[in-house]
Amino acid sequence: PAIAVLSVTLSESMLSSVLFPFLPWLVRDLGVPADSVALYSGLLSSAFNVSSLAGAVVWGRLSDVHGRLPVLALGLGSNAVSMVLLGLSASFPQAVAARLVAGCLNGNAGIARAAMREMTTEETRAHGFGLMSLAYGVGFFLGTNIGGLLAQPAELVPSLLAGSLLDRFPYLLPCAIATSGGLLSLLLVLRQLRLELRQQRTRERGRGRSGSRAGRTGRDTDP
Repeated sequence: PAIAVLSVTLSESMLSSVLFPFLPWLVRDLGVPADSVALYSGLLSSAFNVSSLAGAVVWGRLSDVHGRLPVLALGLGSNAVSMVLLGLSASFPQAVAARLVAGCLNGNAGIARAAMREMTTEETRAHGFGLMSLAYGVGFFLGTNIGGLLAQPAELVPSLLAGSLLDRFPYLLPCAIATSGGLLSLLLVLRQLRLELRQQRTRERGRGRSGSRAGRTGRDTDP
């Protein structure tokens, strides 16, 4: 379970940091005037966090009822889809909408910490949260490098990519690569969820058989 939670922290950090290196160029290419690029870059980068203020509370409560893993999976999926939509945005409002929707549907930061607390003891909790900090740092490192190295790929290899989809949407490639990391984390979470559901069914069948044997034993001892 810890690997799945750590992968969530890593992928969330990578997905949130991948846009930082190319953010001003993205805003400029979306038609924002040059003297307003800094302002609009701040608005776009904060859209996810602003919308997650309300979403985090709702998803945290839902995770208390339905379990951590299903809600984590939903947050990962929505964040991955929103990154692709960001890379495909043709206007500034579309980009902001993609980030706002991702924030509304994502409360993974708090839920992952809650999950780590529940799966550790007092003796191992500091180690678990230390690993989460490490995963966040690795994800931030990967995200910023992916965003810086893979943005505007058609300018790097025009002979191969001129006129292609990556030329029309020059920031789609880093968004898609970061999304692949999110999808890998989603697979790990779903795998862990499947294992837990299987274990739960096994325990329920075991209790059912124990109850049946107890009932038969009671009938056999009746006078």
